[in-house]
Amino acid sequence: MPDQKQKVVFFDDEIASQILKIIGDARKQVVLVTGYLDLWGQLKAALSIAREKDIDVTVLVRDELDQKAQLSVEWLQAQGIRVEIIERLHAKLYLNERSVLLSSMNLTEFSTNNSFDAAIVVADEQSQNLIRRYVNDKLMKLAKPLSATGGMDQSDRDHESRSGYITTIMGACI
Repeated sequence: MPDQKQKVVFFDDEIASQILKIIGDARKQVVLVTGYLDLWGQLKAALSIAREKDIDVTVLVRDELDQKAQLSVEWLQAQGIRVEIIERLHAKLYLNERSVLLSSMNLTEFSTNNSFDAAIVVADEQSQNLIRRYVNDKLMKLAKPLSATGGMDQSDRDHESRSGYITTIMGACI
């Protein structure tokens, strides 16, 4: 959580570095919520490093996967990263066990280079907990796992087992 002197509002090309920071600062888990997906080099590198550190990474993405998104999904799954789809997903939330970034930016290479976006680091614990609760109680329950071929994974239909997925730094479920 940022202290009073740290910058909390970011624009345009500053946002990608904040997402990379969320991934790099993770100790146990990362959740990336984005409507659209097209991974770029630095993001892939950060995610690879996170997986090498045995960080649990989940990506929630809109259920309409174009060819670029499908290639990104295949790459993520090859890294051991869970990818799940949600109908009508429009939220962009990037979080680890200690930090939350609320943004208008999708995880696409085009967005990192061309879009006009804004983001805010959620600084207070109460607001972080509200966002974590939204991810746990709403998004994770709506999410449908993808198999390696891009279809729904029949072996992981029990979404109740994933409730409470996003935890605080102390490890207590919210």
